Amino acid sequence: ALRIQMPPGALWLDLGCGHQVFGEWMTLEQGKIIAQSGMVAGIDLDWEGLKKHPAIHRRVYGDLTRLPFQSGAWDVVTANMVMEHLEDPSVVLREVHRLLAPGGLLVFHTPNFYHWGTLMARSLPERVKKRLIRFFEGRAAADVFETHYRINTAADVRDHAERAGYDVVRIEHVNSSATLKMLGPL
Repeated sequence: ALRIQMPPGALWLDLGCGHQVFGEWMTLEQGKIIAQSGMVAGIDLDWEGLKKHPAIHRRVYGDLTRLPFQSGAWDVVTANMVMEHLEDPSVVLREVHRLLAPGGLLVFHTPNFYHWGTLMARSLPERVKKRLIRFFEGRAAADVFETHYRINTAADVRDHAERAGYDVVRIEHVNSSATLKMLGPL
């Protein structure tokens, strides 16, 4: 979906880029979309993850609520599995709106509040969730961030986006991760 929306040569900022743009199983897609853009930069508050990012070379350590970029500087801003971690998504959406060039595009991917995996995750204490993620995904506790799920329904997306000055073009529910791969033969 992002490759279709990305104008050739676009200036692209990836919010919360961590150590990869997409999931590990999408390395080829990541390379293609980066090659299609004119320039890509990433920003994250996870310094260790940011240092390990193999594909984005313009990396900024920074807070998404106070983005250190010029107004109107970016054609496309993305956030992959980031929005669910924001305490106040409206603040970040307003900051991103400031950064977008006229006609610019914000594309974000976040879990559906009503998906079975999200429902399960929301019901578990953080310490249990971190242990399960370590077991199933091999991710360290330091690589699991607190979730708030404040912009994870279509109604919440519209509400936050419209208050921040966006025209919502499309909300699409997709099955876009390898959630079931961790369950092996089950």
